[in-house]
Amino acid sequence: MIYSWLSRHGLSVGLAFLFVLAGGCFSESTEELSFDEEDLLPEGVAIDAVSGVSPAGGAGSVAAGTGTAPGVVTVAGQKPTTRSLVKRVTQTLSQSSPDGLETSQAQLEAEFDVEVTALAEGDRSYRVVYRRLLYWSKLPGENMRYDSQSTGEPPPDGLRHLADLAAHGFSFQTIDRGTAIKLLKYPRSTHAGSDSGPEALDYVQDRIGMLLVSTRTGVVPRAPAPRTRKVVVPIPMELSTRYSIKSSTPEAITLDILGSVRGSERESVVALAGGTARVQLGGGHAFGELVVDPLTGLARSGNWNRYLEISLQTAEGVRIEQRKHEVVTLRASTAAPPSGAELQSVPPPSLSPIKPGG
Repeated sequence: MIYSWLSRHGLSVGLAFLFVLAGGCFSESTEELSFDEEDLLPEGVAIDAVSGVSPAGGAGSVAAGTGTAPGVVTVAGQKPTTRSLVKRVTQTLSQSSPDGLETSQAQLEAEFDVEVTALAEGDRSYRVVYRRLLYWSKLPGENMRYDSQSTGEPPPDGLRHLADLAAHGFSFQTIDRGTAIKLLKYPRSTHAGSDSGPEALDYVQDRIGMLLVSTRTGVVPRAPAPRTRKVVVPIPMELSTRYSIKSSTPEAITLDILGSVRGSERESVVALAGGTARVQLGGGHAFGELVVDPLTGLARSGNWNRYLEISLQTAEGVRIEQRKHEVVTLRASTAAPPSGAELQSVPPPSLSPIKPGG
């Protein structure tokens, strides 16, 4: 009886980390964890204002960046370039039991188009439109599924942010000659942090796997500087990542990625439906490779593996050890438009506010 409760809820605790840990994955982590468009449009082109946006960024609204956008202009005569990608995140949680090894699994697959427009001073603007978001999870006694292409079915509890992302997409631009990112428009339910700085960079990395790699013409490419992301909830931890350039050609830059996970020295208490549990992270490691397109700064392909050790103890004193394995892959979509095609062929995301409650 105790083990049945532990198996059900213990696995649920581990999978509560889903899409929280992976650099380059869908998550809401970092030191907290989602164009002014007039500045990006050609002269004389106007856009409609977004109406009904809550100044406080209430859940379910579409937020516009609040910082002051630099005076950037589209490079004369340059048409937007569109790239189509598929990103898949699969997480498997394993634990031993009297009946042998038990596993639970969850997966999120995103197919999306990214329109890239060159700006002055080596910066670029990006608009992300989702073709499909597909999520499923298999837990003991609980299965969950969401497919953005299934009309008429509201998303399950806890997955509303995926529906918002599928409906609205998001937009951002690089600033300071490609050294930083500024978020421009995004669903409020997907991001509660800053529109610029490390939190904005993490938001973009987690959703489309993009890294800021120096790709300026005539300049030797430079790998991103090492980074440490601090996750506060649900379990405090630090994720450190290092990058190095493996090879570089005018067509592609290949990066090696190494990472480590360090948990808090103290156990964390997590509330569950059937009681509480104490969770201790035993650390983890990660490795992978990313191929970057110098023309757009986007990933052409990539793969990433992360392993995390988790120790969980129930209020009854029963302890169980778990291991989580996360696999992230990026690849070009088979439905990709021809090189240089404009995003007009893909329905643009709605920028009207989303009504809370679905």
